[in-house]
Amino acid sequence: IKTKDFSDFLDYRRTNFKKKPPTNETLIKERTEILAVFRFAKQKGHIADIPDFPKPQSENAQRDTWTEEEYRKITIGMREWVKSGKSTGAWKDRYIFQQYFYILTNTGMRIGEARTIRWGDFKRINDLSVVTVFGKTKKKRDVVFTKGGDRYLRNLYDLRVEELGGTNPSSDEFVFMNRKTGKPVESFKTAFNSMIKFVGIPKSGKDGSRTLYSCRHYYATNQIQKQNANVFILANQMGTSTDMIKKYYGHLITEEIAAHIGDREGRETTKTEKVYPF
Repeated sequence: IKTKDFSDFLDYRRTNFKKKPPTNETLIKERTEILAVFRFAKQKGHIADIPDFPKPQSENAQRDTWTEEEYRKITIGMREWVKSGKSTGAWKDRYIFQQYFYILTNTGMRIGEARTIRWGDFKRINDLSVVTVFGKTKKKRDVVFTKGGDRYLRNLYDLRVEELGGTNPSSDEFVFMNRKTGKPVESFKTAFNSMIKFVGIPKSGKDGSRTLYSCRHYYATNQIQKQNANVFILANQMGTSTDMIKKYYGHLITEEIAAHIGDREGRETTKTEKVYPF
């Protein structure tokens, strides 16, 4: 049993219940009981070490994001971070993470939702790329990429076509696939920590820690501050409630909220004549 198994267990518990989703406090208690079993097993000599079981974090736990200046620093620094991976054989993994990072900041998807998307989950609506994801309760919803934000998806598609010798990937293939196992990449945490350290952005901000979840927070903040995003549309895009949006971002919401989510220009947009299936 590895750390990933614990993460999968938490994902399972959050979406499998009789009456209502378990609270974060409930999951913490269950973690305590599970770890007691592992401690007993170690005392008896059945296992050498207890696998790392991170404490469950509420989706709404206080986390910080980046200022626009810090985000620009990340954008510039991450290019060098990816490039430096060529000498260590880490270029491809870093490149994939780079696209993953920008997809999160251009859609507001949850980390778990992004991990399991497949090439066949995409479609094109009103000149915008849309992906169907399964939310926390396994309910389907469509997530819209910001205008131009789908370029990072195209970068991944081109990489995969090159890996396959010019053949398009199967619609059932995971976008963020472990090349050895064919399953979704277990975690980008190591890559994220490496990148943040390389570009010189502190892990802690004034409102909490910076994690990959900060990409989702950045998306929401950007939509509200710069796009005056409609609260109902934003809540639907992010798979949460309007009450949660108001609770955590209410201080950013202006009185006149009218713009739609797809209106924000994606960063580093480029024109392309190539036809993609999304």
